[in-house]
Amino acid sequence: MSNSRIMTSILFLCILIGCSSHPLFDSNKRSISSSTRDLNKRKSCSQLVTSVLNKVQYKKRSPFKKRHPLSLGQILKRRAALKEKYSHFVDSTKEFNTKAHVPIRGKAKMVLNPEDGFLSKIMMIRKAEATIDLTYYIFKNDNSGKALLHELRLAIKRGVKVRIMYDGLGSVTDAPYLKALTSLRGGFIRDAKGNLTKERAQADAVVFNPLFNISTHVRNWYRMSKNLFLDEADKYPIIAVSMNRRSHDKILMIDALSPENSMAMIGGRNMSDHYYGFSTDGSKTFQDAEMIIKNITHQGEDSTVSNVLNDYYNKIFYYLANKRIERFIFLMTKKRARREYKEMREGARYLFEENDVTSARMAEMQEGNYLDEGFDEGLISITNELQNVTKTKAFLNPLGKHNRRNGDSLVDRFRSEMEKSTNTIDIISPYLWLSDEEISFLKKWAAEDPQRRVRLITSSVNTSDNMVAQAMVDGIFGPKLAEELKDSPVADQIKLYSYGRMDDEDLDGSTAYGTLHAKFTVTDGHTPLVGTSNLDPRSRNLNTEIAVAVDDIAPDSGIASEINSSLDHYVENATEWGSPEWQAIRDHKNNRIKVGLIKFYSKVIDFFGLIPAI
Repeated sequence: MSNSRIMTSILFLCILIGCSSHPLFDSNKRSISSSTRDLNKRKSCSQLVTSVLNKVQYKKRSPFKKRHPLSLGQILKRRAALKEKYSHFVDSTKEFNTKAHVPIRGKAKMVLNPEDGFLSKIMMIRKAEATIDLTYYIFKNDNSGKALLHELRLAIKRGVKVRIMYDGLGSVTDAPYLKALTSLRGGFIRDAKGNLTKERAQADAVVFNPLFNISTHVRNWYRMSKNLFLDEADKYPIIAVSMNRRSHDKILMIDALSPENSMAMIGGRNMSDHYYGFSTDGSKTFQDAEMIIKNITHQGEDSTVSNVLNDYYNKIFYYLANKRIERFIFLMTKKRARREYKEMREGARYLFEENDVTSARMAEMQEGNYLDEGFDEGLISITNELQNVTKTKAFLNPLGKHNRRNGDSLVDRFRSEMEKSTNTIDIISPYLWLSDEEISFLKKWAAEDPQRRVRLITSSVNTSDNMVAQAMVDGIFGPKLAEELKDSPVADQIKLYSYGRMDDEDLDGSTAYGTLHAKFTVTDGHTPLVGTSNLDPRSRNLNTEIAVAVDDIAPDSGIASEINSSLDHYVENATEWGSPEWQAIRDHKNNRIKVGLIKFYSKVIDFFGLIPAI
């Protein structure tokens, strides 16, 4: 019998026998009942109800059902504990170094093949022993997303802690699949010595700066109101929040605090089928690049463990404008969670059992010890644009003194790599944009030696996934660069290429070029900077971005060989910007609508001065 029914029955009995404040009476004899002659044992109805309810044995409740409400004291106690626990994360996104971190001696490996990019992630998750941390700008619930979630679910069941984050604009969704994962209680976690603890593994998932971030604005209003009555030292910090500030990061990290097992993967690929060649709807495969890094965690003499990438992940994960998935208003029932788990298994089954090509490649990678072999040693630096989250006057004066400089800035590292180069500079980005200062530098750098070469590779009308960004390239940056190089003695040393040619299948040809999405820079043929930044104004001033720089590696290293082969491939399959073939592609009948949009967007961007926001 439920608690409410017990309560109702007792109260009804009390009313019948008149026991609200008197001893029990025998209803027939109108005298004191023999069972209650001892007045010291008399109870009021409220006491009787309390004593009965205290004897009710509460069953263990399912995590999918409403929990027994806490008392006010318990609630306040929990809130105080949480406030203390997260107090040092209040200004997490503002806590970046003004000086660059010292590079770490570690190992790195390039991943250019899209299928290998996904299978590497699966192998890393299966290898994890303690923690898994990941974030993607786009996280779709398609076959690749489901298969990855399935692997995360298995990791949780074996006792691995999981943290997941996705951007609130890149993935506009109610995320029932992630809420199902956060409802899972997994195996027992092991301590640093490998012993089982009493804590169970689970997933913690957040949305970075949700698109309609009403709760954060309310919190800011509340804090500003309280600050009116507080001393300066006691004032609450105001959360820097804007719809324009996005997390464009793509990170997978396992065992972040283990000097022996730590490993991470950073690059341009999001979590969606067309980034890995798994699309079943005819979507183009994205051409991209990622880097796997190892041995980036170090333990000092005082037993403290340092990991620069883990520190960065903590800052964006605990950004106060984020929203936890389990606080979403939709209910996650056990039935719905089981349905989500089933779909995760089906996605994994499709890729690893029904897809012969993928399953064969996975077996090949496992046999070849893909996560252990083929790495190059070098000095690894983690660069980022964390300062963009809290930057003020991002459009008017982003580099002003009112904004602190980030010592690990990705753009600053990009510029320093160009300054150190002696022979070649190769830059590839789908939404490529260089400032006037950077163009002037390239001209001056090339003029110092006629043997120096600069190759700038970007997308074309047929290999771009964003016509607004392409308008920036073809309608503004391309003409500006052409004007700068017109009649210049270094015009033959600096070339801008558009990936894709006339034989593209979009132009009734036979070649599938896919969509250009790779973002990396290589100087002197063997010093790469691989990451998420498109080097466009948005990446420079608004988004959080991340990249891996690898220095001090041999010119004949595996990384240098792979990245130079990739660059040669892009140049061979590209047209020089402004050339007759480039113009013929734009004039093709199949591109009339796209080119029309590009011309329109270019005029709008130029007229309203929207370059900083694109």
